[in-house]
Amino acid sequence: MRVRADWPLDKEKCKIAFVGEAPGREEEEKGRPFIGRAGWLFNQMLSGVGINRKDCLVTNVFQDRPGYDNNVGRFFVKKLEARKLTVTSDSGEQVQFKSEFPFNTNGFLRPERESEVIRLWDELEKVNPNIVVALGATALWALTGHNKIGDYRGSVVRASDNLLPSKYVKGRQFKVIPTYHPAAVLRNWQYKPIVMADLQKAIREAQTKDKEYPDRQVWIYPTIDDMFLFQEKYIDNAKELSYDIETGFGMITCVGFAPNPFVSISIPFFDISAPDYNYWKTLKEEVQARRIIQHWLSDTKTTKIAQNGTYDIMWLDRDLTKVRGPIEDTMIMHHALQPELPKGLGFLGSLYADEQAWKMLGKRKAKSEKQDE
Repeated sequence: MRVRADWPLDKEKCKIAFVGEAPGREEEEKGRPFIGRAGWLFNQMLSGVGINRKDCLVTNVFQDRPGYDNNVGRFFVKKLEARKLTVTSDSGEQVQFKSEFPFNTNGFLRPERESEVIRLWDELEKVNPNIVVALGATALWALTGHNKIGDYRGSVVRASDNLLPSKYVKGRQFKVIPTYHPAAVLRNWQYKPIVMADLQKAIREAQTKDKEYPDRQVWIYPTIDDMFLFQEKYIDNAKELSYDIETGFGMITCVGFAPNPFVSISIPFFDISAPDYNYWKTLKEEVQARRIIQHWLSDTKTTKIAQNGTYDIMWLDRDLTKVRGPIEDTMIMHHALQPELPKGLGFLGSLYADEQAWKMLGKRKAKSEKQDE
């Protein structure tokens, strides 16, 4: 039996949509999504944060159960097998199947299943929600083209023609918050408070259709003059100073500072493109940069804020200067408030900040010896 979507009582007032993976045994028997054990937990979590399920669209990427073991991989074809598949072209000819929409290790979506993703996007267009909650990696993939739920959960992301084939998206876009599927929570109960926090963020995001990010300044590749100017404009009168270091190759490769939530500066010492791998062109410049950093960190009047600051303090004490003044640590503070939750910087960002999954913005993840947890 194909399991249809649960439509909201009033489609025009629907602000939140939930997208899962595929129906299980009980959903298949009764023809409704999220009514089995995972559905019971789903309803409990919605009630816990004050979301009325009847006001939301609740659907799945696929309407069929993917076998007795619920293995969604059956809806995909591996790369080697895909080379042997043929499909009927618009002219009626048999041509080789080609897809530019891979899903991690599952491979490519089978051609007969492409209509499911189109159907999903059509359902979302009918209710036009302010926010779509992607429950699990399959939903994240169908909505954004990404498939690493652990990297993107809790962050607001958008679909893009650069990631999704245009025949699915058709120019439509929705804000998406990925989180763990309720079935994953049943297997790992530690996920429950994380999903609850993500649902609370979904409520906030449901108030507006567009995502508005605050204006921020990030000073990169600074000169010595830039550092003096930054000090004059932002550091000298700052009451608090957030700092963070990156390490590699047995050295501090970069130090970042933020005197407030809207401006920051990154000061490198390592440059892979330089012949000697040194960012600063002369020894005199590097000494000046180090002295400026020493001045910023040794000011006893400024409260210093770090994430896993004991690591930073150890390295800074060895290579640059002692950190002086009152010291706050976001990792310790978060762990004191929520000891059951992860405490890495990426997780804290997804929980407390309304930003993108910034560590996934680059072409490759930065390699650092530092662990922010």
